[in-house]
Amino acid sequence: IEPATAPPSAAAPPPLRRIGASTWKAFTAAMGNGYSSALQSTPSTSRGNKYHTKCICLGFGCSDQMCAPFYSGDLRCCCLEANVKVDPSQCQEAKQLCAGRMGCKTGPIVLDVTNPLVDKDELIVIADKKIF
Repeated sequence: IEPATAPPSAAAPPPLRRIGASTWKAFTAAMGNGYSSALQSTPSTSRGNKYHTKCICLGFGCSDQMCAPFYSGDLRCCCLEANVKVDPSQCQEAKQLCAGRMGCKTGPIVLDVTNPLVDKDELIVIADKKIF
C-alpha cells in the first residue's frame, strides 16, 4: 500500500504575506480585543482613568469615583461574558431597596424573579394572558 499523494495538478497554497497595522487592528477587533465593545466601557477598565499604566496584559488606573461603583468586575472570553457591580449610589432612599430582579437564560428557556411589591401590574400571567 502506497501513501496517498496530491495529484500533480493540485495548486500550491498562496505564499504568506506580512499584514499591516490597520489589518491587524481590524483582525483583533473582530476577535473581541477591540475597545469598541460595550463591555470595555465598564468602570473596571483601566484605560481612560488617571495614571493609566499597562505592561503587556495587566493594566492599572485610578478612578475619580470613590464608591460609585464600590466594586465592579467583568469577564469576557470567547463566548462567555459576565458582569457584576456593587454600587451604593443606587440605594440612597429606602424605596430603592425593594427594586430588584434576577434573571437567567439557558437555551430557549428564560427565567426571572421580580419583586411583586414593585412589579405589581402583572402578578399572574399564563401563556401571555394576564389573569391577575
